[in-house]
Amino acid sequence: AEKFKRAPAAMKVHQPYIGGLAEHTVNVVAICENICNIYKEINRDFLITMAILHDIGKIREYAYDKVIGHTDEGKLLGHIAISLEMIDQKVRSMDNFPKDLELMIKHTLLSHHGHFEFGSPRLPSILAAIALYYADELEAKVSGFIPLNASKFDLA
Repeated sequence: AEKFKRAPAAMKVHQPYIGGLAEHTVNVVAICENICNIYKEINRDFLITMAILHDIGKIREYAYDKVIGHTDEGKLLGHIAISLEMIDQKVRSMDNFPKDLELMIKHTLLSHHGHFEFGSPRLPSILAAIALYYADELEAKVSGFIPLNASKFDLA
């Protein structure tokens, strides 16, 4: 839990500071809660769980004791692969974990960047994965935009 609270969300684009990952995750969860209020067909428990877990690998992708940088594991694998490994280890440690749920979790994790060119090895093809992609994308874009472009024209 301590690593999660301290980790950055990124190195440049959004929340590139200590605690950025927790901030980003809380914001993605809030967006997903609103999505579920509008689209009742989405499994709220599943989507919120995936919003919490989608970037879990960043606790091992980044080094952030003194300055923020990539770990060797982060450079070579990236957070999506690291997250998948972490989830897989947890699932394997449980008896009789439902295979269909395991596949949904892994698919949503692998597709949360939404496009191959953005690092997703799969495109989102289930409802929760689509919702998570857009929630994550919106949060990262808005959070990354605010510090650079806040102006008197952005009426709050």
